[in-house]
Amino acid sequence: MAFSPRLALLLSKGRLPLKSDADQPLWNELISAFEANAATALAEVVALEKSGSFFYDTVTVNNITFAPSSNDLNQFLGAMHESLMHDFDKYNRKGDTRVHGLVTRVRQLAVNQGFIQQSAVTLQPVDAQHRMGTGLVTTGLLTFLPDPTISGAGGFGSQPDQVVIANLAPMWAVLKQRVQVKQANGAIGKTTHYVLAHLLNHQVNGSGALPANVVPFSGDGNKLMARQAESHLKQMVQMGLQVNYSIAFEPAVGMTPGRASALASCTTKLQRDIVTAEQYLPAALIITLSVLQHDNTMLTILPGLRIPNFVPETVPVT
Repeated sequence: MAFSPRLALLLSKGRLPLKSDADQPLWNELISAFEANAATALAEVVALEKSGSFFYDTVTVNNITFAPSSNDLNQFLGAMHESLMHDFDKYNRKGDTRVHGLVTRVRQLAVNQGFIQQSAVTLQPVDAQHRMGTGLVTTGLLTFLPDPTISGAGGFGSQPDQVVIANLAPMWAVLKQRVQVKQANGAIGKTTHYVLAHLLNHQVNGSGALPANVVPFSGDGNKLMARQAESHLKQMVQMGLQVNYSIAFEPAVGMTPGRASALASCTTKLQRDIVTAEQYLPAALIITLSVLQHDNTMLTILPGLRIPNFVPETVPVT
């Protein structure tokens, strides 16, 4: 088997095709070769590749270096998957089903080779008050092969669906109307204070249409979660590593004296509804992340990262 000159040149430089119209045929050629004979195709890649971009002995995540549980074939399929999933939000918003189709084929190759298992993730029951998420545990392992109970259409994730969530969890329609309060100085911002934070992120196949997979969280807290936890999760899962991931909730903030004082000072029903709803929000999320190593042991990447939820004790601006 010999790849076309253009594809061979890319691979020799440790690069994969782009997701452009011009490179779609190259992706089809590459994936088709592995579908026809994975061992032969891999040997051709190894012979061409000179930069070491596709294959590695160790991986470093969150400044922790480890030997992953993967061989050359696993690593190259992971490299294809990671490349196709790069800029997921951008192409997903455009409805680029061609890219989805290529990712699905790579995932099927992983199934055929038996190198990673399907994700097994459990969402905890929704909260009795706000009717949204209360936690997540990995009952098996989390991989790029989606858990069909949590993934969206076709095995891919999605951004939070505001309409669906508000219909199933009416308290969200109230909470989202608070205007941002900046934690540093109490100043009023220009965005909404709360966002729907995924428990299983959409970039690792978590649906945004499941109330149990989202929780109202301060915008700044959600950004912190994305930067300190989900970036590591996405890196490992998309490249084909197998992880264990859990999110536990601290107790709700409750009707504190400060919150009760704010409630008494409200002048509209909407303001009172927001403050009343806020008492049920979690004070923080506790995130644990570990990865399967070459020796079949789990290495902790995040030992229990606390992400605080800033719930103001002020009369809401709406």
